[in-house]
Amino acid sequence: MATQFGMSYNSLNANLGYGVLVIGLSCFITNSMAVVWGRRPIFLLGNLLLFISSIGGFYAHSFGSLLGFRLVGCIGMYPFEVLVTTTITDIYFVHQRGVRLAAWGLCLSIGVGGGTIISGYIIEDLGWNWTYGICAILFGRDKSFNTDLGTGQGKANRLLTDARPDEKADSESPAVGNAEIEMMAVERAVINNTWSEERHSYWRGLEIYHGRVSDDPF
Repeated sequence: MATQFGMSYNSLNANLGYGVLVIGLSCFITNSMAVVWGRRPIFLLGNLLLFISSIGGFYAHSFGSLLGFRLVGCIGMYPFEVLVTTTITDIYFVHQRGVRLAAWGLCLSIGVGGGTIISGYIIEDLGWNWTYGICAILFGRDKSFNTDLGTGQGKANRLLTDARPDEKADSESPAVGNAEIEMMAVERAVINNTWSEERHSYWRGLEIYHGRVSDDPF
């Protein structure tokens, strides 16, 4: 790339390092957008920016155009750097978060080192621009529109059923038995309780934008 663009290796790396600065600065805007309008539109916007950046990087024939598209991709990269952990805490119960957070941290660690190894083979066989082309294919096939989070009421009922003690077993202590009966009664009351808010339709769940989700100022 340094030979193709007619610049030194150190200058090439130094200029591409501006992407890290853009990621840090964009967090003030994208994080506020996620709080006001929800995380899903921000994830979709980030995926779109990464897709555009990858296509632009694939067809870039000058260093200026490559740097510009990379900076656009760095803006789209921020939601996946920070908002994923907060989304995991919203989707899963407390006892389920540890494995998911550890898996996400492992993916980030492996992606930094493993990505350079994979891209090395791609650059050697296909050329440096194909690293962006393959990323564009992956971003184009992203499943961000999937709204099935696996935490519906049916799954919550199953979790409560699994955690519920055997009703046929007699407890040795009457006090413990009464406590278990009261706990099961409370769980049934929570399950059978009707929501005060109207249940949204499936098609509304597919909508990208649902308006403001917070009254906090931007």
